[in-house]
Amino acid sequence: MAPITLYGPDPIQIAGNVKIALAEKFADILAPKMAELQIDATCAITNFGTTTDPSYKERQDLCMKDAREWLEKRIRKLEPMTIRASKTDEAAVLALLAEDAEVGFFVRPYEDSDTALAVGDKGWAFTARVAKVDPNPIAVGSDYEWTVEFYDVQRSLLAVLAA
Repeated sequence: MAPITLYGPDPIQIAGNVKIALAEKFADILAPKMAELQIDATCAITNFGTTTDPSYKERQDLCMKDAREWLEKRIRKLEPMTIRASKTDEAAVLALLAEDAEVGFFVRPYEDSDTALAVGDKGWAFTARVAKVDPNPIAVGSDYEWTVEFYDVQRSLLAVLAA
């Protein structure tokens, strides 16, 4: 019998320990390629979140005395994202995040943000379609930013960057 694995991780702060790169849709979500990555947006994205909305159905077969709840489907989502705007460098980001465009994200958690992405890095990969890109309201004291929303999200939390 194998020994029980001890899992009691020390906490690691997210700030300064994450890398986020944008791409067009990945050919393989389990093994996105370094060559597919186009923009390192780590310092432009102020939030990045993902959720899953499962739905269930009740089922009772003739052989069952009681009905059971079964998973019907899972809908993956990316939370609306806020991205800082740039007067000089925004054209490439806006082209990649055009409405209805298929986009990919590779997120490398836990490692120093200053460390470049490399083949073999483990992380989270997402592909999605852009639902909307809107400039945030212009107000005194605010940075220029966009809010981006997504649909048709697919993800892998066990992706590895390939050559």
